[in-house]
Amino acid sequence: MTTDDDVTHLQSRPISRDFAGQVMPTTVPDGTSTDEARDSGPFRTGNAWRAMVAALANEDLRSEYARIVLGSGELHERRTAQLIRAGLVTTHDGRPVPATEGLRALLADRTDERPQRGPKRFLRPDGAIDRYPSQHADREELLRHIAATFMAPDERLSEAELNDRLRPFDDDTALLRRYLVDYGILDRSPSGSEYFSPDSSTG
Repeated sequence: MTTDDDVTHLQSRPISRDFAGQVMPTTVPDGTSTDEARDSGPFRTGNAWRAMVAALANEDLRSEYARIVLGSGELHERRTAQLIRAGLVTTHDGRPVPATEGLRALLADRTDERPQRGPKRFLRPDGAIDRYPSQHADREELLRHIAATFMAPDERLSEAELNDRLRPFDDDTALLRRYLVDYGILDRSPSGSEYFSPDSSTG
């Protein structure tokens, strides 16, 4: 909702007349120029895709973006400013236009693309488990891959120590711990106080 203070603030800001005669701001609501807002936005922090998806998930912003793409309809200043900050919109000669270079940059960025083969296809970019494979062989391969990254062959870990190492892969450490034991990748001492590799010379 626009308040009287908002209206006073908007009236005091520089504007340019464009986009089918519509008055468009040259600053966003915090007083930052539209160019500065774009340049200090999510592309500077590596979270461009998150900001874009969040903006497009909002019905009002999605409609605003559609009006800008089509070049018709009345625009809302604050929504346009949000789209600029999200990297979806830029300005050209004082009018808002789709920021196609940002979308192209995201499509060209393949750093988060998952492998099509091997256990890493079941992991998220941060290394956490995205899902457990349904096929026995695939699940065992994934579990062995994970075990090799957090535990040396001759280590013996308490349950608390093991949980600390499993947590980056799955918040449900009990489930992952049980899978590792059930698949014979880890063994447990008779007392249940220690976990170790079955191949360990001290096991």
